Amino acid sequence: MSTQGPGERVFPIMHAGDYGSRGSTEKQLRAAGNLFAVVNIPWTLIEPHAQQAMRNHSQTLELLAERGGLDAGEALDVIEGYAWGMRRISEPDAHARLVAKILATPTSNGGDHG
Repeated sequence: MSTQGPGERVFPIMHAGDYGSRGSTEKQLRAAGNLFAVVNIPWTLIEPHAQQAMRNHSQTLELLAERGGLDAGEALDVIEGYAWGMRRISEPDAHARLVAKILATPTSNGGDHG
């Protein structure tokens, strides 16, 4: 699997330990059998949903990124158009779904991430 190309803008994905919550994202992912943990997503994946991010978090994507980003479930809610707190998705499921979305997102050079 390829990674982001040089110079491609990314949006950070926070993990449980990043913001003082209990538990560990990595432990949850291992226990669920996930092969990947998402640490960044292509900016092009979340940018079209900037208005949903503003509705959910009252902050621009730029400000959210400067403050460390969103956790995987929050990012998925923004991308899929769900209001904050309207659904609960497990960390492992959110990471798996973000991986699938990343792989389906074209890179800035016209290729894909797969």
